[in-house]
Amino acid sequence: MSSDALNRRDFVRTTAGAGLAAAAAPIAVARAAGERRGAPEVMVRSAVRPLVISDASGIDFKNGGTECAVQRAYRLITEGKDVLDALIAGVNIPELDPDETGIGYGALPNADGVVQLDASCMHGPKRRAGGVAAIEGVRTPSLVAKAVMDQTDHHLLAGKGAQDFARALGFTIEADLNTEKSRGLWLEWRRRMDPEHWLDPSKRGAGDISFVAKDVSGLVGMGPSSDGSHTPREMVDIPSISKQAKRSAILMSRLAKERR
Repeated sequence: MSSDALNRRDFVRTTAGAGLAAAAAPIAVARAAGERRGAPEVMVRSAVRPLVISDASGIDFKNGGTECAVQRAYRLITEGKDVLDALIAGVNIPELDPDETGIGYGALPNADGVVQLDASCMHGPKRRAGGVAAIEGVRTPSLVAKAVMDQTDHHLLAGKGAQDFARALGFTIEADLNTEKSRGLWLEWRRRMDPEHWLDPSKRGAGDISFVAKDVSGLVGMGPSSDGSHTPREMVDIPSISKQAKRSAILMSRLAKERR
């Protein structure tokens, strides 16, 4: 290989090293100066684009308005609102939409047919959180959860305690958050889960025996009985004397007609 090529290679290597050294020198000088002066290091947060993530509930339901939960939350964030306030304002839309049976007003009730709602929230900058569980009668449990975060030293209130807290703050407490849709779905669920007791009215039959007799003197007696296959705390028709008297009259009437 020619000495000319070697000289060029050496030249490139030398100049590259000199360039790196020159670039590093001001940094080293500045660092040394900063160390001598005790200058603080400051981290500047770079700008990020707002982001809102939700499941289908935050997209599909608008409660008769023009915005879904995601759209409202994003709009408020870009307008400079607090991030948690913006999120809860968005969640309130499906919470108040009677067509949404997953949360809020018109949500599917529990096994007893009572709508009990849960909600929680977290505020990153404040490092605080709050929540409610099994609260009844409040259409927007997310607002109560935020009140727990803002106004108490608790993280979670549940059941009647959560409802009492909401009432004390002026939240409207309703006797029933079921809608016609949610109650209909609950009844259908009960029929499927317990077909012996929750039948369609047209298919409901007797779960007992109506036993009636008349002796040769024309005196009538009745002795009905029933099994225990009914829901807890439910009183079946058997103990009702008036009900059985009516049944007895119907049976005796049928018997009389058959003998004519």
